[in-house]
Amino acid sequence: MGRSALQNYRTPVVVARGLLTNLTSRLGALGHEIADVRAGVHNLEGRVDERCDVLQKQLHSLTSDFREFVAQDKAHKDIAISETRLVRVRQELERNFGFYAEIRRRATGILQASDLAIVREETIRSSTEEAMIGAPGYWLAPALVAIASWMADKQDLANKALAEAMRRDDSKTSLLLCLVSRRLGRHDTARRWLVRYLGLQDPFALDREAIVLVDALASGVFGGGNAAAGLESIEAWTEEIKNRVGVVERERARWKQAILDMSTAPGASEYPYLTKHSPTWPQLASALGGVRLNGLVEKRVEAMYEGELGLSPKLANRVDELVDDLVRRFDDDELPLRREERKLELIISGSGDRATAEAHLALESPAFAERTSFVTLLTNAALGMGVGRVSRATQRLAFALSTPWVIEAYDDVVTGVRAAQPATIELAIDGWTGTTADGRDEGELVEGFRRSLAAEENAARAAAYGLGFWWPALVAVAFLALAFFSKYLLVGALVFTIVQLAFYVLSLPPARVRKAQFAARREVGVTAVEACCAEIVDLCEDVAREDARASGVRALLESINASEHVGATLDGRRKIVA
Repeated sequence: MGRSALQNYRTPVVVARGLLTNLTSRLGALGHEIADVRAGVHNLEGRVDERCDVLQKQLHSLTSDFREFVAQDKAHKDIAISETRLVRVRQELERNFGFYAEIRRRATGILQASDLAIVREETIRSSTEEAMIGAPGYWLAPALVAIASWMADKQDLANKALAEAMRRDDSKTSLLLCLVSRRLGRHDTARRWLVRYLGLQDPFALDREAIVLVDALASGVFGGGNAAAGLESIEAWTEEIKNRVGVVERERARWKQAILDMSTAPGASEYPYLTKHSPTWPQLASALGGVRLNGLVEKRVEAMYEGELGLSPKLANRVDELVDDLVRRFDDDELPLRREERKLELIISGSGDRATAEAHLALESPAFAERTSFVTLLTNAALGMGVGRVSRATQRLAFALSTPWVIEAYDDVVTGVRAAQPATIELAIDGWTGTTADGRDEGELVEGFRRSLAAEENAARAAAYGLGFWWPALVAVAFLALAFFSKYLLVGALVFTIVQLAFYVLSLPPARVRKAQFAARREVGVTAVEACCAEIVDLCEDVAREDARASGVRALLESINASEHVGATLDGRRKIVA
């Protein structure tokens, strides 16, 4: 190559070097400006993220408040509507059956007036005859005429009124006459009426007032022979019903549901870390609430059989209470309105929670049936359900008679709760997931979390200094290889390399910031794992402790004997063997 040619070649190189020097200087100034812009953008991003977090929290709070407002508004409307409907239902009850209530109030009054002998026979007869005229079709009206005539020793009138009362409702009339005879000390007559009443009953389709018989046995109203006959009949009914497929199974299902309804889920404050970091928490909460049922059932049963019964020491007063309970039990014609009344009362008492009210009413619905099996009647009494008063003595005896299927229901609940307990507990913390059986492998879980976060940190570092870091250099090398063919490619390669390296290096996050972020996440995550393990250990101990009470509760249920609650003592004390 000649000197002139070489000179011609070097001139562009010198020019290129000058241009590159000037370009490098400008790129340096541009780099500083980009760094300043990046710092500002980073600061702005931090403020935006912070503001977004605040806005998200405010939006979440606003959404929760709005939903709560809608729920409260709906509940208030349901309460207002229910209160209006309740007034209308009670007005209809008063309009259609108000005179029935007046007759009911006279029943025990006539008995007590005959004791005191301060009311003339003509007044009592006039009152009962008025009731007969004012309530056509109602069984109690002729029954009161029969009792008043019987007390006045008017046999013919008593027989006619008694025949009409038995025509209208033989079962209730027989039970009423049995109680009245017992009150007056006529044991033979009371026995005959009791035998008649028992003979009229179908254990698969009992009238609702049969619970008064159970109440009479529990309160000691019947004498020894009558009480024994009543208990024998009840036990015969129970045995007969046990052989009917599906009857006891339905009551066992009701008891199972009643036991499950006692469960309360543990609050989030009890186990805050598991609530936040364990996908298994719903199952854990259900398992803990399930085993705590053992203690709740034990307390409920012990409370039922402890304390005084509150029975009157006078037999006459106890019979009056039973008579009052019998006549106040609403007739079948009233049941639809009474069912609606009960539903509205549940909605109002439940602060407008219609779903809960309907669920509770579904559990009570057998208590509003016109006829029911004896085991259903016992379940209603033991659970305190029905459309009449249930004394503690009746509840005790009813529960004692129900213990065979109560125990089966309780066993089903215990078995189901144990089967639903999760074998392993999952944890999910900052992208890491782990499982544990009892939380005692804390070291392994912490180490697993550390390895997961270290792998994420290494991946981030590799992404920052991986292939993306070298591709501009590879392109520059390709340009340099081609620069032997063109001087312009040499200049382009240099400019491209400097520009790409400048932008890429400036776009990399500072290593110190990245390292500090991972260190903070590691500290928070390790603390969360350790706290979760500690809570799991406590929860497992709590579950084991509560589950161990199941055998004691079952022994308590097996120790209850129905014969001990027939003719209860006035103090009602009974030693429960756990």
